[in-house]
Amino acid sequence: MFLNSIIRQQRKAKGLNQSELAAGICTQATMSNIENKGTVPSLGTLIQLCQRLDLTLNDVVSEFQTVADNFDELTSAERLIALDQIDQAGEQLKKVGANLDKDDALTNQQYQFLTGYVCLLQDDLDGAVFHFSFVANSEQEANLPYVTCAHISLGEIYFQRNQLDRASFYFNDIKTILANFDVKNELGLFWLKVCVRFAYNYLMKTNQNAEAKTLISQLLANPDYQISSRFIEEFQEFSK
Repeated sequence: MFLNSIIRQQRKAKGLNQSELAAGICTQATMSNIENKGTVPSLGTLIQLCQRLDLTLNDVVSEFQTVADNFDELTSAERLIALDQIDQAGEQLKKVGANLDKDDALTNQQYQFLTGYVCLLQDDLDGAVFHFSFVANSEQEANLPYVTCAHISLGEIYFQRNQLDRASFYFNDIKTILANFDVKNELGLFWLKVCVRFAYNYLMKTNQNAEAKTLISQLLANPDYQISSRFIEEFQEFSK
């Protein structure tokens, strides 16, 4: 059962109106139908609304079980990451890794990247470098969004470690990389936003303020990304 009343209650608790909650996700009319008529949004829209409201899918869909969804196990793990359910994503990835077909290049890249990102969030930087490097240095058929994210995530790690020469290598020509990021669905947009946070933080803290502003202008001007000004304000505040 879709619990639309939870969305309405949490929106009001956060002091948002429908337009503010919907910004960059859906229209205000769609938001009104969700809250007042119980219209069930697409899973992508629901994930983004939950993220903005600090809810999980379990909070708003009573019978929701991620692993039982119609997505494959890797995508289930990826969606758990997008919902900030990192420990559960890690457990899911362990199950996937036990049966992974090492000859399937694209699936292996996705697995290695997601595992690297979980390691990064769990402060296992050595593990993250190992998995990200596998993706970044792959000579096989490339899943470009993961390759791009792996490069930028490696830059973030080396920046955290104050290894600025290495960080600079991975953040090189960042505007061109992000300007051509392949966003096909809500998960692609999620990874773009992760990369933007890392890149903006690096540029600002290395006194490349003009580069950071140019990056933001390019992202906002790209209609394929649909990045809201609200998101820009949020991660600019996060990066101070």
